Amino acid sequence: MFALVVPSFAWAGPPEIVIEPAPAPASSTATTFSNDPLAVQEFVLANGLTVLLSENHARPEVFGAVAVRTGGSNDPADDTGIAHYLEHMLFKGTTELGTSNWLAEAPLQAELVELYDQLRASKDRAARAAIEAEIAATVEQTYAYVIPNEFDRMLGEIGSTEVNAFTDEDQTVYHNLVPASQISTWLKIYAHRFRDPVFRLFPTELEAVYEEKNISTDRFETAVYEAFVEHAWPQHPYGTQQVLGEIEHLKRPSLSAMRRYYETYYVPSNMVLVLSGDFDSEAILPLIEASFGQWAAGPEPERRTGVVEPFATDQRFTVRLTPLRVGAIGYRTVPVGHPDYPALQVARELLYNDQGSGLIDELVDRGKLLIVLPVPLDHAEHGLELLFYAPRLIFQRFGQAERLIEHAYDRVAAGDFAEADMDALRDNLLRQQDREFEANEDRALALAKAFTKADGWASALRDRERLRTLTKADVVEVAAKYFTDERLRMRSRAGSPKRVHLDKPSTAPVEPVRGKQSEFYRRIMAEPTPLPRLQVVDPTQIERRRLAPGVTLAASANPHNQLVQFDIEFGVGTEAIPALHVGAPYLARLAPAGQSVTAFKRRLTELGFTLAVWANPQRFTIRVEGPDEHLEQALELVQALLDDPQLDRKRFGQLRKETWGEARVTRQDPGLIAEALREYVSFGQASAFLRAYGPREISRLGPERALQAVAQARGYATAYRYVGPRRLEQIEPVVRASLVANPELRPAVPYVIYPRQLPTTATVFFLAKPGAVQTHVYFAVEGEPVARDQRALADAYAEFMGGSMAGLVFQEIREFRALAYSAWGQFRRDPDMIQASYFLGYVGCQADKTEEAVDAMLGLIQTFPARPEALASVQASLIQALETQAPDFRDVQQRLESWARVGDSGDPRPELLVGYRALRFEDVQALFEAQVQGRPVTLMIVGDPKRVDAELLAKWGRVVRVRPRDVFSN
Repeated sequence: MFALVVPSFAWAGPPEIVIEPAPAPASSTATTFSNDPLAVQEFVLANGLTVLLSENHARPEVFGAVAVRTGGSNDPADDTGIAHYLEHMLFKGTTELGTSNWLAEAPLQAELVELYDQLRASKDRAARAAIEAEIAATVEQTYAYVIPNEFDRMLGEIGSTEVNAFTDEDQTVYHNLVPASQISTWLKIYAHRFRDPVFRLFPTELEAVYEEKNISTDRFETAVYEAFVEHAWPQHPYGTQQVLGEIEHLKRPSLSAMRRYYETYYVPSNMVLVLSGDFDSEAILPLIEASFGQWAAGPEPERRTGVVEPFATDQRFTVRLTPLRVGAIGYRTVPVGHPDYPALQVARELLYNDQGSGLIDELVDRGKLLIVLPVPLDHAEHGLELLFYAPRLIFQRFGQAERLIEHAYDRVAAGDFAEADMDALRDNLLRQQDREFEANEDRALALAKAFTKADGWASALRDRERLRTLTKADVVEVAAKYFTDERLRMRSRAGSPKRVHLDKPSTAPVEPVRGKQSEFYRRIMAEPTPLPRLQVVDPTQIERRRLAPGVTLAASANPHNQLVQFDIEFGVGTEAIPALHVGAPYLARLAPAGQSVTAFKRRLTELGFTLAVWANPQRFTIRVEGPDEHLEQALELVQALLDDPQLDRKRFGQLRKETWGEARVTRQDPGLIAEALREYVSFGQASAFLRAYGPREISRLGPERALQAVAQARGYATAYRYVGPRRLEQIEPVVRASLVANPELRPAVPYVIYPRQLPTTATVFFLAKPGAVQTHVYFAVEGEPVARDQRALADAYAEFMGGSMAGLVFQEIREFRALAYSAWGQFRRDPDMIQASYFLGYVGCQADKTEEAVDAMLGLIQTFPARPEALASVQASLIQALETQAPDFRDVQQRLESWARVGDSGDPRPELLVGYRALRFEDVQALFEAQVQGRPVTLMIVGDPKRVDAELLAKWGRVVRVRPRDVFSN
């Protein structure tokens, strides 16, 4: 890659002279750590804020996060869900951001705090109704001053992406990716958001939290998980309360309680700023001190805790919550940062791992169990080894399944495993960390986790060094300590959880005065803007060579470590050979003739390699990843597997049973059902859900024909792709010696783009899901192919509608009207120049909001709002975001090929930059008029038929009822 510096976008508004207060100096020089793969520098500011910096100059981006050492377990017992509530509210602005006149707005916000406290205390229905009416009237008065989504818009205009936050039991993390050229502005915005926050527009965000809770109650997995942790921690907040909160608590929120929580836990000594990416630590520290150093110090908060008793011997409880029989087993373990934690990690690897060579992996592989799902809970105060499983279909009792699983844990505790296996898995854990540390996001979140859940980065590095020296005796000692007969068993027979949902509050839509900007926005965005940098992909960085007719080798560098990714891609996929749907996952379960599957997987594990096999409509691919020093041996194993896979009927039967079990689960999930409906309406029988083989089709196919499909695929043009530390001339002899392609190969099959078949008139496809709390609605409008010179306009329209939280759909549907937790709309350029582009939108809403949500979305689709003032924000977002869109080094080969398929000889971003700079509002509007306006809208709805009736559906078009069997394969 090479760096291209382009002229900056001319920001509107004159520059102003800003006098910053003197920064609070760091209390010490940088702390560094020995044997640190991330070369972290730690600073502690005078106010107590910890700053962790990890430079990584591979890409012109910085992943930034502010993490707070508090989460759902610190919620007051009578105000559960408040940490999560607060996470939402810290997107709403401050006394300077998100308001046009704080002096006028402040009395109204103070009045709302008092009104919510009155509402909380009131028991009388009539009195509550009167208070709610007064709240609505007061909120409406704030509309004259509030500027919704200004924080998100600022981040968008500097090119930030992945703007989000999450809350778990122990931490709340606010994060996003920002162009490296914009890090100075990002620091000012992020530091400001946590100073003097204002919890404005609370009613609409309250409804969003309601929606999020309803989404969770629509999934049986939530009920099963909550049931287990309630029994595991009956006297500790980890079990007595959930992060999303109790429904009764959500119904009586308190802004004053939220303010107390904020003031208690959001203090610098309880927070960390983490940056990973392309910056200079020495240069950036003064900027951090000037912004984050202004936070006021506060007392160190205490975390809530509780009593945790040992489990009784084989403690057990029974529920009816799942569409098929499901069980779970849990052992008490240790929190993150405990001295035993590294050995516990290795013990888990002996049971289940990415290579599929663990003792429990083997139980599934051999058909002894239907499915297992490990969910280890590594919290800050306590740990839980938790594993869910499904017994074999009919004939296996819970007790039989439990004994198999517990025997595997007992074997690890007894040391019944080979030391060589343990050494390999231990080393693989270290490599897995190295693989994760390639990405700035993973680096930053690992640093944040070390602060919030352990004793800081030094603790994480101690764990890493401990891993390096662990012996079998260490692992056995720890496993024997925790994997005992003091464990908790859960048995869930077929049944459904009771779905309790929150009805929509009566909240009036937000009608802000549009076009306003806060003083903070004007001041920050008027400052000189650094030049954005495009790290343009240079096609010559990929070395390519033709090894034989139809056989190519490409090589590119891994700039981070000695790990290799090697793909064998055959030029055919499931479109031409449908049986590859089964052949690919079946091959991944087999071993070469003459070897047992167990021995084959253990050999891969010893080499430190993982093996993945998959097929899509276009290509059949085998990928190995591991240390470059063992690549030759790994490729020889792959070649042996391809040449002579040992047919195994039991494993084929297990594949069919797993497919059946997954289908039972999938068809209970309203969100996945909605995806299947969208595919069916868009592509008919070409739907991905219908092309996939169901359990009956797998049975009819049989193992022989599945392997015949693999053999047939090997007869097509073959591409080898290497990403690692070696050059092409060094890797070519290895490939020639280890891999043997068929001598006569057919040309690669051209890529298939399935044509959409949306109706030519307004049509509503409805699939009934009785009892669903949420309604899922997709909206589709078929367009025309987008010419090359129209791509920038198409992207601008897509950004305007739904490029971020500041997009029109998110603002109007969620922020202003509180009609849905999830709402988005995108105009999509299809991956082929001759394929028509289209508008696709989605709303996931409470059932009682369906009509309002659909009507609002249809209005946004059918009428383009006359808001030319929004173009500058859209334009800035598109331009600045180009900086972070360079492909990852592992993806660069495929990205160049995908660009070529749409007519680009190289990186298209310089051309797009020119188009983005030339954008005019009237041209974007003209694209809308040509591509979307006046065209029929197809609705695809999954919901409860008792709450979404036929008369309502007919309002939007011709109604077509669809059955689950229409959208899923058999």
